[in-house]
Amino acid sequence: MKPGILIIIAFSSAVLAAQEKQLTEADFTSAQQCGVCHQEIYEQWSNSMHARSATDSLYRYVASQAIEQSEGRLKGFCLSCHLPVASVTGGLDDSAEPVKWDSFGPVAMQGVTCDFCHTASAEENLTQEIVPGFLVLRRTGSTAVKYGRHADASGAHHPVQPSKFLTSPQFCAACHSFKHPVAGIEVQNTYREWQQSPYAEQGIRCQDCHMPPYAGASAVGAAERPRLHAHVFKGGYSEMIRRAATVSVEGRMRGKRKRRRVEIEAAVTNSGAGHSIPTGLPGIREMWLEIEVFDSQGKLTARRQFPYGARLLKADGTMALPWEAYERRDNRLIPPGKTRKVRLEIPLTNTAQLPVRIRASLFMRRLPESLSNRLGLPVSIPSLMAREEARVED
Repeated sequence: MKPGILIIIAFSSAVLAAQEKQLTEADFTSAQQCGVCHQEIYEQWSNSMHARSATDSLYRYVASQAIEQSEGRLKGFCLSCHLPVASVTGGLDDSAEPVKWDSFGPVAMQGVTCDFCHTASAEENLTQEIVPGFLVLRRTGSTAVKYGRHADASGAHHPVQPSKFLTSPQFCAACHSFKHPVAGIEVQNTYREWQQSPYAEQGIRCQDCHMPPYAGASAVGAAERPRLHAHVFKGGYSEMIRRAATVSVEGRMRGKRKRRRVEIEAAVTNSGAGHSIPTGLPGIREMWLEIEVFDSQGKLTARRQFPYGARLLKADGTMALPWEAYERRDNRLIPPGKTRKVRLEIPLTNTAQLPVRIRASLFMRRLPESLSNRLGLPVSIPSLMAREEARVED
């Protein structure tokens, strides 16, 4: 055999071996090390929910409950997106033992960390379907190349390549659209909600809202660019909720004397979210419209609440937590650009002083009060999303 052929065979074997090498946590760089050069981006990420995905106390509590109640069967389901480095390096066992949070390595505990996202190639999204293929399967190959957005980027400490996959909504779908591993129902479908929205038709991506663009340098000493994307990943726990929806309300007086009542029509419009509201895991976030009626003296005479959101049900039709789900119903979601109206009549007391004032407020809570009570957690404070008032004369 000719020497040249031997060299080619040896080279091909080395490439194949590198491609087949199963990665360990040691193959992933810590976020702190990335922050030495990418200081501003590191600070942005450090204050994001991605950085706290493995350490957030609420997540840990809910995940522990799910894993315990399923006797360990849902361990990978609950941990893979929140500890992706542990997932792709085989660090998630399938035992029925409770989660030992201190057993994971330091990089895995950084959650959705820099090197996990920026070393994922398009080939790792294994099928045309949106599945978390590169989250639940052992990753092979190398993490030497860092994938980014700019075709002209170069790195002094590592190779850089542009990646359309990294900058696509499909990348986000790996964690923000998934099915229940047993029941097979779609538990979270934020990606599909976006796919069916006007935002997708207009080419507005997840990254355009949750990683807002700004001018700056991506690394110390790098040239200034007119468009970088902030690694803040803001969502339902941030001020973004105050741009997601608008509320309108109007009313008219009906009846006379002892039979007076106020007829109210209120509307909630998803005016600023590229997906349905509320999105995410059904039964975890809570959104509702609150209608209040005050008399002319400011006294509250009536209050009504109207919930929104998908519901998960058990096989017997009762409300379920995500890991108990058998069926999903979306009839109370508000898709992008759509409006849901509420009509009601409220009788007024004889002592109610006219004119009355109607207030419509849209609220969101991180965890429903009923679930907080069930899990023995403090009830979280609601956040105001939108509010509108109207005055009704006699």
